[in-house]
Amino acid sequence: MAEVRPFRGIRYNSERVHIETVVAPPYDVINSNQRDALYERSPFNIVRLILNKEEAGDIAPYQKHARAALCLKQWLNEGILIQDKLPSIYLYNKEFDYNNKRVTRLGFMVRLRLEDDEKGIVYPHENTLAKPKEDRLMLTRMVKANMSPIFGFYEPSDQSLEEHLRAYARTNQPVADMHTEPDDVRHRLWLIPEGELTRAVVKELEHKKIFIADGHHRYEVARMFRDEMRKTLGRPTPQDFDYILCYLTPLREESVAILPIYRLVMGAECGDTQQFVGRLEKLFTVTKMDSLQHCLAALETHQEHSYVYGVYLPQDACYFLFPKDVVFLQKRLTEKKVPEALKVLGVTVLHRIIFEELLETGSDPSLHSLQISYTRDLMHAKTLVDIHDQQALFLINPTRAEHVKEVASQGEKMPPKSTYFYPKALSGLVINRFDSLQDVATV
Repeated sequence: MAEVRPFRGIRYNSERVHIETVVAPPYDVINSNQRDALYERSPFNIVRLILNKEEAGDIAPYQKHARAALCLKQWLNEGILIQDKLPSIYLYNKEFDYNNKRVTRLGFMVRLRLEDDEKGIVYPHENTLAKPKEDRLMLTRMVKANMSPIFGFYEPSDQSLEEHLRAYARTNQPVADMHTEPDDVRHRLWLIPEGELTRAVVKELEHKKIFIADGHHRYEVARMFRDEMRKTLGRPTPQDFDYILCYLTPLREESVAILPIYRLVMGAECGDTQQFVGRLEKLFTVTKMDSLQHCLAALETHQEHSYVYGVYLPQDACYFLFPKDVVFLQKRLTEKKVPEALKVLGVTVLHRIIFEELLETGSDPSLHSLQISYTRDLMHAKTLVDIHDQQALFLINPTRAEHVKEVASQGEKMPPKSTYFYPKALSGLVINRFDSLQDVATV
């Protein structure tokens, strides 16, 4: 099954930088304002490697990635970044607030062997887009490294490995310890040199399947880069580019936190609020709520029901939707040939029935006028609806981890933005460089 390995990671030199000033979220959740702030925070912030800015005078889209590669080389030469002397596994624990309690997620960063989907070893659950992959592939060619880990989980055999890892954390000093704001997440990293404990990690994963939580584009790009290098070099496998930097955590309900992603819509084929609500009342009991917060509370109260939603319309018009006939909704999904694993998801009914049938007139996307955007920023989304920049805001309960595993196990893919795993694994704690390629032209 899954093959993982320790590796000689590249880390920031704590004698040259303060680690909290140089780490960053994954590139795909950084907006332009956040990137500017990260640039200002430190001249050595990892954002210059994962999301370098375009500059005046750039004549090709890859020049920002060439600057990233130059930064990586310079920082290594100047001792800003240093490579560990021994192959290691990196224990990475996150402490955060979830469901009104403080939770610690135990995990570790390793090299994970890249596998093709048909092997049934590494399971994705989301579809990917071509344009982001092209951009990330060019960056990988330039830097010859994984700058950020993907995030995956596995079903543990028992708690023995976790107990050994916790014991290691209790008896050893972390090499990094920081809080990120405003979410008050504590991130701690320990280096575990190759030895008995790292062999236990490798052995535990030998018979496991890996489910990708975050990093689907990065995983597919890593396979594309692997295939390019195999074709170009013709070297026997495995090479270091046959692996990807991966943060793995055991599947525990209390620590694999998934938050909802809300939907903003424009272009629904109905006019005023009354007509909009009338469309929804065809299949749902629609209850007027006093506020957005009351609507969120109703969603939380009904978490055991998959097909419940909130909708916010202009002028503080907020409603809670409860299905009139669950069997009918499931029948409609069957008629649409929706796979069984996807039928249980609230996000499936939201997209395939509410959006396609109640707010649109058909399932052909080329004929749709409905525009859907995604956000985690609830109050900003509310403002957009209030000023009529958006027509409506749909609220939904988060997808459950066991549903992610079930969908992925059956080889199916969820609708876009079905999951937001929280908190994200930071970029900048560890870099996985392909040392075998440092003298090889990859562009």
